[in-house]
Order: sequence, then C-alpha cells, then structure tokens
Amino acid sequence: MHPIIVRPAFLPAEIKSASGNGGGAFIGLMPIVGNPSDTIGNEDDTPTSVEIAQFKREPRTQEEMIDIFRKAKKLGSSARMTLLRDSGLHFVKNAFWKINNSSPYDAYSYDLLHAFDVGEWGKHLWPLVLEVLKQTNRHSLIQYAPDTTFRDILKLLPPNASLVHCIRICAILRSIAGLRVVSDEQIKAYRQFLTKYEKWCKNVTKEHGKKFNYPKHHNLMHLPEDIQNKGCTENYSTRPGEGLQQEVQQAYSQTNFKNTESQITRIDENQEAIARIRMFVDLNDVEISKAMSAEDLTDGCGPPPEPVYSQENYALGSPQTKLSIDVLQNKKANLPAYRSFGRKLQEFLGKELEEESRPSGFLTITPYQCLYLTYMSLEDWREKRDILRCNPSFYDRPRYDCVVINTSPVTFARLEFIFTCQDTSKRQYDIALVHMLEASKWRPNTEWEGCRILEEKGLYQFILLKYIIRGCHLIPATDKGTGKYYLNDLVDSDAFVRFFLSN
Repeated sequence: MHPIIVRPAFLPAEIKSASGNGGGAFIGLMPIVGNPSDTIGNEDDTPTSVEIAQFKREPRTQEEMIDIFRKAKKLGSSARMTLLRDSGLHFVKNAFWKINNSSPYDAYSYDLLHAFDVGEWGKHLWPLVLEVLKQTNRHSLIQYAPDTTFRDILKLLPPNASLVHCIRICAILRSIAGLRVVSDEQIKAYRQFLTKYEKWCKNVTKEHGKKFNYPKHHNLMHLPEDIQNKGCTENYSTRPGEGLQQEVQQAYSQTNFKNTESQITRIDENQEAIARIRMFVDLNDVEISKAMSAEDLTDGCGPPPEPVYSQENYALGSPQTKLSIDVLQNKKANLPAYRSFGRKLQEFLGKELEEESRPSGFLTITPYQCLYLTYMSLEDWREKRDILRCNPSFYDRPRYDCVVINTSPVTFARLEFIFTCQDTSKRQYDIALVHMLEASKWRPNTEWEGCRILEEKGLYQFILLKYIIRGCHLIPATDKGTGKYYLNDLVDSDAFVRFFLSN
C-alpha cells in the first residue's frame, strides 16, 4: 500500500516538505497491483519492465486520453479493446478528469528518492560495485545500507576503470538533479553529462555484463523536462513522506485488521493532536531553560554573559589561555610552522595593513580552537555556516580542518593555528596560520571527470580570517600519509557548484 498525502503547494518547500504543521495530511492508502507473472525480486529486471524501457512512447496529455476514451465509446467491443489497449487505457473513466485544471499525466514527476537514490544507484550500480570488489578480493564490509546513506557511500568509492567513470558521472547527474535552484546552463550540463553517462554505461555492460535497459534508467532523460516545467525536484520529492510508512504500520497494528482505513485515520488524528500538544510543551521547556541558565550564570542579577567573539562573516569559539609570542615559540619550537613566528607575523601585518592600522608595541596572542564561518551558498544564495576545528586533541585525536581562501583563483589550505593578536593600544587582528595546499602533479590510474588532487608541500603562511570563504573536505589519496588528497566536491550542493560546475 502506498500512503496518499495532501501537501499545500503554495507554502515554502521547508514547510510543505516538513513533518510539522503545514507539512501535509495523510488521507488514504493506494494498493499496489503487481503482475502475477513477474517473479523476479527486483522489479526493474522483470520482462515487463525491460519491455517498457525499450518501448518509445509520446508523452500523454489529458486531452488526448479523453478524446481516445470518447472514440472508444462509439466503437464495437473488439475495436474498442484494440484502441484502448494500444493507448494503455481501460474502459474506465479516470476520476481525475472531473477535476478542473487537473492533469494526472503532467502531475507525474521524477522520483529522485526511489528512481535514483534507491533505484539507479541503490539497486543497480551499488550491487555491481560490491560484486566487483568481491571479484578483486576486496570484500566490502558493507552488505546493506538504507536509502539515505547510498549517496554518502557514492562520494567515497575508490577509482576502478570504467566503473569509476560511470559512478562519477552518476554522482554528477544526482547532484545537478538535487539542486534547489537550477539554471538553464545547469540543465544543459545535465544533458551533456547524460550523454557521457550512456557511453560509460555501455562500457560497463561490455566489461561486467550489467544491462541498463530498465525504466528507472530510461527516465533519466525526462528529468530536465520536469525541472523546467515544475521547478527543482525538492518540490515533488517523495522523501518527506517516507517517515509516514512507519507511522501507518504502527497505526495498522493497533486496528482489528477489519475496515482499517477509518481506524487508521482516527489514530492519525489523535497522533497529530498529541504531537501539537508536545510541540508547545517542548517550546515552553526551552524558554524556561534559557531563562534559568541566564539566572545561574549571573546569579539572577545583571545581563547574561557576552556571546562568542564574532565578526561580520565569522565567529571564534573555544578560546585558550592568552600568551606572548615568545612563550608560543618556546612551546612549539619543534614544529616547522612556528619557526620565526614573531618575525613572520610582523612582516605579514606590515604587508597586509595600512600604515596607520599596523600594530605597535608588544603583541599578546589568544588562541582559538573553533571557527564558525558564515557564507553565501552558490546553490541558492542562502546563508550557510561551517563549523571548523583547529584542535590538537579533538576527542583524543588531532583535527585540523581545511578551508577555501578568497584569492584569485581560490586556494586551499589546512588550518594550523587560529588566533587573535592585540597590541598595547588594544587593536586586535584576527589571523590564521595555514598549511597551503597546491595542485598536485600526481594523477591516479583512473582520472575521473573533475578529478582535483591537492598536495601539502611544507609552505605555511598567515591569512586574515575575513578572507576565508568556507570549509572543504579532502580525502587522502593513499593510506601512506603522502600529503596528497582528493577534493570532495560532493560534500554539499555549494561545494558541487563552487568546485565543479563553476569550473
């Protein structure tokens, strides 16, 4: 059974697709009618599915289907059945035809979750990857992963000949399809990569015997039309309704298993009422907790403590004990990054700042181990935030995150030391010491589409924190600690647009 959920399309996607108020209402169940002759576990491999995938059809319209139905009513029994069968219809009037301004054929949209994440990737490419790994004696420890983790696994697969190219282009198609704002240029790019995807799929078929003649693969070509006609796939995603499956199953178990629809509806109404009461109770508890925390910190008198030190596009957290440059150099004397720290810092400030803004006198250092970065996403121009660490013992392990620096072109670096320095006149400068990353000349055996490899070469330098754009995720190219890394442009949509599509 498929749950039927009504969602208000006039509300913003964040509300419409959520599970709270305004997030849709469960109104009934739709039975799934299968073909008794199909006995294969994967419905994409059934003879019926293969036949549908290979058969070319013109897109249906409501007007054409109504016209065919009217013609069939005027024909004899045999001619009527032939006409209806050729058009994929039965001699039953579609209930949606009575609804003004409705078109069930136009309403049918590409299902990114089931057609792509669980289908194209989860039921086809991912099992093939496991099979290839087994054949090469690299047994995968992952035997099963839910649909929400398929895309995460996809980002980290190792290179492996034509299959790697196929998976990489598949990831590119998925990333474009998942954008919240899609331009004409990006739709054009999708079509270009779809052509490349077909080429690599044919190579995979030759090498591994995998066949791609099933509807979910064929439907990839129709996705651009849906985006152009209905907007981004978030507007018609089935992912928000997935949680209802468990709710319906739990509600069904509370019925007497007879005439269950009315019982499930009543149970759902009760659950919605309880959830609404729970929401207001939780909000009240949060407000009371905030007030009590402020009183505890100030003994009930005076204002709450000041927030973390922040500037326009960044904030600093986890401050450490203040110290002088000499003390810092003595503590870090065995590390190359801190050699001649004071002299290099003075040279940097002298070069970077105007004369009247340069520090005077003795400098005091305040280290920080956390950096909050606020930036505008290139995906939808909304504000995003990264939380970056620069900590020698973060949960008992060193963690030094990587960043993107606003130069022309942009450069990449690893945070080594975040600090503020203050002179005798109380002027403060927010600075990071970073380990620069450069484009590596080393290339992997299989260089996939958009492959970017960065390398640490021992160059350390200071930068002002205001020039850091966002964080970035790097994947070690080998397990030998060579300082070479793959740039992960699939970590989020902004990274995909910024690091891949924009180039």
